[in-house]
Amino acid sequence: MKIDMILLAAGNSRRFGSNKLFYEVDGTALYLRAFDRLLAAARPDENRIFVVSRYDEILSAAKTYSSLLIPVSSPDSELGISRSIRNGIAASGGTADAIAFFVADQPWLRPQTIREFLDQYAKSGMPLGSLRFGERMGNPAVFSRAYYPELLSLSGDKGGRKILNAHPKECFCFSPCSVQELIDLDMPPGEDA
Repeated sequence: MKIDMILLAAGNSRRFGSNKLFYEVDGTALYLRAFDRLLAAARPDENRIFVVSRYDEILSAAKTYSSLLIPVSSPDSELGISRSIRNGIAASGGTADAIAFFVADQPWLRPQTIREFLDQYAKSGMPLGSLRFGERMGNPAVFSRAYYPELLSLSGDKGGRKILNAHPKECFCFSPCSVQELIDLDMPPGEDA
């Protein structure tokens, strides 16, 4: 199954206080950690990796980091995640069987979890997929081609979670090894939300 991987790396980081994409965890910026995870999880014959960002530094890094990373300029992403989603789908051409969306601020998501999630999703026959630990849903999320129109109709800061919540019986859920893999950094570590 062909599944395009789209890394959403264009956020505003309003709650974080600075651009969290450049925040370092264990000495590596979050966006570079995301590059490494996706590259380690991808199979070049099944997955293309698109890096959607409005930041020149991230787009330039994607060009030089690996030939498998496809930079996608998304200057209108300041208007919400829906713009990043739309630009990612446009760049991919909508030709894959499914698109999986990843965020750059999940530093503890393991490449093994990503690979196993995509493999199990493909075997499930379900049109939607998401990570889930207990009752907690999280990224990444995957959408079959049938849901591209709904993704393209999103607006503002509404992301794919809206679609997953509207079609729970169509969603394959995969459990990572620990809930920590679902954590995204909305605030610097140690600060209260």
